[in-house]
Amino acid sequence: MPKLFAAIVPPSLKAVSETFQFAPAVRIGGQILISGIVGTDAQGLLPPDFRSQAENVFTTLKPFSTRRGRRSMMWRA
Repeated sequence: MPKLFAAIVPPSLKAVSETFQFAPAVRIGGQILISGIVGTDAQGLLPPDFRSQAENVFTTLKPFSTRRGRRSMMWRA
């Protein structure tokens, strides 16, 4: 039976993924499903305001949004 999904673990999340035994994203066909991404900054601290937390989430998601050197459709307006 073929594998139905492929785990996606960018180098920046490898240690966390191995420690907590989860894949931050999986590819199923043409979709990427993301899980477990929080709004902490590079030092692991959670900013007090939502805007900063959201910006941190999108910074963390950047490795998921590029494919073969170009941005994926999920970020286009």
